[in-house]
Amino acid sequence: SKERAKKYSFTRTSLIGNWGLVYARPNSNISSLLALEGKRVAVMKNNIHDTAFRKLVEKFDLKVEIVALDNFRDVMKSVQTKEVDAGVANRLFGVVNADKYDLVETGIVFNPINIHYASQGKNHISLLNAIDQQLSDYKTDKDSVYFSAIRHWMNIDKREPFPLWLIWLAIGLFSVIILMLGLTMLLRRQVASRTKELQSEVNEKRLVQRRLNSLAYYDSLTKLPNRVSFLESLNKIISHAQRNNTKIAVLFIDIDRFKTVNDSLGHDAGDRLIIEIAKRLQACLRNEDIISRFGGDEFIALLDDINNLDNIQHVTQRMLNSLNAPINIDEAEIYSSVCIGIALYPDDDAKGKNILKYADAAMYHAKEQGGNNYQFYNEKLTQRVQNRLSLETRMQHALERDEFKLYYQPIFNLKTQQIMGVEALIRWQDPEQGIITPDEFIPIAEETGLIVPIGEWVIEEACKQVHEWRSLGYQKLLLAVNISSRQFDNNKLYTTVTSAIKNSGINSQQLELEITERMFLNISKNVRETLNKLTAEGVNLSIDDFGTGYSSLSYLKKLPINTLKIDRSFITGIPTDKDDIQIASTIVTMAHGLNLDVVAEGIETKEQLDYLKILKCQRGQGYYLSRPQPANKISNLLMK
Repeated sequence: SKERAKKYSFTRTSLIGNWGLVYARPNSNISSLLALEGKRVAVMKNNIHDTAFRKLVEKFDLKVEIVALDNFRDVMKSVQTKEVDAGVANRLFGVVNADKYDLVETGIVFNPINIHYASQGKNHISLLNAIDQQLSDYKTDKDSVYFSAIRHWMNIDKREPFPLWLIWLAIGLFSVIILMLGLTMLLRRQVASRTKELQSEVNEKRLVQRRLNSLAYYDSLTKLPNRVSFLESLNKIISHAQRNNTKIAVLFIDIDRFKTVNDSLGHDAGDRLIIEIAKRLQACLRNEDIISRFGGDEFIALLDDINNLDNIQHVTQRMLNSLNAPINIDEAEIYSSVCIGIALYPDDDAKGKNILKYADAAMYHAKEQGGNNYQFYNEKLTQRVQNRLSLETRMQHALERDEFKLYYQPIFNLKTQQIMGVEALIRWQDPEQGIITPDEFIPIAEETGLIVPIGEWVIEEACKQVHEWRSLGYQKLLLAVNISSRQFDNNKLYTTVTSAIKNSGINSQQLELEITERMFLNISKNVRETLNKLTAEGVNLSIDDFGTGYSSLSYLKKLPINTLKIDRSFITGIPTDKDDIQIASTIVTMAHGLNLDVVAEGIETKEQLDYLKILKCQRGQGYYLSRPQPANKISNLLMK
């Protein structure tokens, strides 16, 4: 906090990481935050995790009865004695004490913090530096006393070994039971054989008929009604709504970034992801509502007898919230989300013939907003869909017609305010519409796969331009290029980047690839290996829009990250918004602690710039410093 920063000095290296965890009794069926709805949860009052947990519950609008107790022991005791359903404690206390109370971790993790040594004032800086040096030495030696202590306290196993003789006894008893059951079955078969022969033909016909009906009307993967079944139900429900003058809502649901999971983890993982998402979506509906798998990664839900829009929004938001918790598939922890388009009968379509098409148009509008949201249909969306198809067709030829242009936004050293690098930003000079911004065409390029050749062109052209500036004397100018997750498909990114470096003649350390934080939600072995190979060549790696994703911070340790880029949404409110100040300060402090560089995006005022200097943010970019400009104008800036 600011108050502690004024009073104390701290070590740069943390002693250990800690966070809040929710513990429960075994077989409590509490495995996600949503499962706490209607439950009693104990917390240690006036504790940092108490405050964080209350905010977390409030954020997700959960009805949880919070019971405040004096200490973590009382919290765990109250869970053990069933006074409450679950309890909040920090990880360090839980590792050592959870077994004593026969409690288990639920998987609900929040409020990560780091523990540092501190001294009052500035009188012991040399001692803190010595501690920093010793901690750094310890952490580089896996056999040091530091890791010995960690292993001692974090791997306590108090379980008694299971007696081997009990296992053999169980096997013996099981074998006897199986033998007896086998004899019984044999006798029954002999007695009933004649009856079964007479019934077999009838039963076989019935079974075949049931299977045919199942194949015709149900999806074999999710067991949900399929497209044929849904369309029949839709016609019946529309007819019912016409007779009774009621409203219905059609929800067109599409899984975000499903192709990335399918390509990186395989089709089996993709199928299992669809099954789990289907279960979560179905759990959000009423008994009288219908949900069907429409095909691929698409679902359709039908809400009957709707009284007002609040009913629809409540159900739709529950669907979005149901996917906040990760989905575990083998060793992968996958964060998924959906886009939902909503069309109403009779409001949007008085005859009901086009309601599916309208819901589909609304879903595409939700995708254009960045995913993980819902949108209602309006008449303008039909024209938007037509415009989108036209844009997609023209984009197919834009690259070969040399319609794409690169602009460059300078990245400044905030302390000296000298240009130390540029970020390459693509623009489309369309003959019909003029300049088209990336926000309009990049999502379409991502979806169609055109982002791969476009991305290759951006890397090649940007590297050539930096080499041109290098020949003018700007030897250390850094180049930042945005990378799409689709560019990792087919293992082409490594070859693309290394070829661009070789062909242009720039130093590999001048290139910095920017990858959004959301991409790390479903990172595959292939992506991890590609990143490691690129950094081994000297290429730098940065996380763009940091703080806006949902992934675990563990990737900062596991992957070769060099830089964090603070998303502009956290810079906008500085220096008046306390939340933005706290978030930006936390990211900068964390980055410094991990020896990472920090870049602030979206600096638009002098006040923002001055405050970021106080936070000791190394680099920054934004309209206040310089807008994106063509290469020739950047050359003029460099020569000033």
